Amino acid sequence: MKRLRALTVRPRVGGGTRDRGRSGIWLTAFLVAILSAVALPARAQPGFDSIVAQFEEVAFGSEHGNRISVVRKWTENPGLALFKLPDYDITPYIESIGRHLQVLSDLTGISVSLADAPSEATLRLGFYPRAEFVNMPGSSDDPEFVRWVSTSACIALAVSDRDNRGSIAAGAIAIGTDIPESQREHCILEELIQVMGLPNDACHYRPSLFCEDDRVFELTAADEILLRTLYDARLVAGTPKEAAMPVVRRIVAELMEEQIAQAH
Repeated sequence: MKRLRALTVRPRVGGGTRDRGRSGIWLTAFLVAILSAVALPARAQPGFDSIVAQFEEVAFGSEHGNRISVVRKWTENPGLALFKLPDYDITPYIESIGRHLQVLSDLTGISVSLADAPSEATLRLGFYPRAEFVNMPGSSDDPEFVRWVSTSACIALAVSDRDNRGSIAAGAIAIGTDIPESQREHCILEELIQVMGLPNDACHYRPSLFCEDDRVFELTAADEILLRTLYDARLVAGTPKEAAMPVVRRIVAELMEEQIAQAH
């Protein structure tokens, strides 16, 4: 948050009553505006049902093709590699990527570190023009997949382990280099979160990183609940949705209660 610089008001030498009156009115309006902004109440935490519905849709939805039927998440720490075209500078984003990965580690227990070599990476994050997104791994004969990669500003794909149902074995993220800067900053966080196993969009509560109508640059308290719920040990990778949702409801209730207690 930016710090407000102290405002010093000096009386005007030789000013008439009319000038002093205008200054007083302006200063009063200024102070009222500042005090009103400070006094605005914090946005209320979304309700239990909204958070559960948000989790169900982002974890098991069908935004980009087949509906997901089981819990999907990383069960081993990914190795990260960054990719870009030769003439694109990603230096301004290194710090924010590191900061987001630390938040992910704190919330999930999954630690992402740089791979020893790009060929050994299980999580690949690249910055490319959107026209290059069609080269992402996927089903090129699926019209929904083609539509998705052709129209998105940023995308994330997670691939499950064939021998361990629901366990994510690899992930790929593409961030558009030809989109507005604020959208790119939003995309970096959004796709890092979605590749963790919450791949779909939903707006059951707002603001949310998962709502495509919002620009969010850090996880909201409710978004944190979604991620912590997914990585709770009681929610096992590969669990079918029907068996997972009762567990989800218990975990969400506990985490909401924990956040309320911490707030007081």
